[in-house]
Amino acid sequence: MDEAEVMYTDVKFTRKKARDPVSSSDDTTYSEIQSCQRREAVCPKCSADAPQNKSNRSKILLLSIIALLTAAAIALGLTVVILIINPPCYSGKEKNEITPGKNQSSTCPPPKVKNEMCLKCEAGWELHGVNCYYFSNNTSTWTESRDSCRRLGGDLVKIDSREEQMFLERIVKEKMTNDEDSFWIGLTDSEKEGSWVWVDGSPLKESLSFWGNNQPDGKGGRPESEVDCVRTKKRENSIKWFDRYCKERLRSICEKTAETQMCLCF
Repeated sequence: MDEAEVMYTDVKFTRKKARDPVSSSDDTTYSEIQSCQRREAVCPKCSADAPQNKSNRSKILLLSIIALLTAAAIALGLTVVILIINPPCYSGKEKNEITPGKNQSSTCPPPKVKNEMCLKCEAGWELHGVNCYYFSNNTSTWTESRDSCRRLGGDLVKIDSREEQMFLERIVKEKMTNDEDSFWIGLTDSEKEGSWVWVDGSPLKESLSFWGNNQPDGKGGRPESEVDCVRTKKRENSIKWFDRYCKERLRSICEKTAETQMCLCF
């Protein structure tokens, strides 16, 4: 048991005696003081263990911090990998508000439906509905443009609805470098004059045609050339269709079905 430090004294006094008539000297007063000091007892094992215990606590704290940082790094790495493989996708009205020039574009089911199948386009393509669209910067003939679209896995665009025409009009305006810029679409009457068909062989529906004024007029090339192909062109702040000589070198619009994949919606 530890004992507190104790100081004690033993003090003895003698009284001064009456003067002895016989003696000529005084008694001397003295005191005897005895003291002793006990030191606090120290536990040798406790003294040795104290620095060791402090060191162990520091090591445990350091290991805990390292473990937390490692777990956070692993979680961040997994998140980055998932986002690279399955980029965040859009939902609701955002799917039709893709910004041109993005590396990838995709669309998801409604916001309440998470981690389901979504639609995705390759880099450089624009997503609209279930299709992807590519607006070429290169100029080529109608046939060369179609071959190029096929090599990319699609074909020259076929316009099936007014909403699709409006989407193309908006993007074409953004892609145009000047008011005379034109894009080939997948419509031709090369097989039979006046019988306009799409590249998939389906006939043009007059109710879904967007010709410019007095179009088609059979003009748009050398006098001896056949004007059998269709391009888009700006007229009065809108994009309309015009027939054109097929060997004219213009830009083009390709179309193909969007890919499907599992995606994470945020």
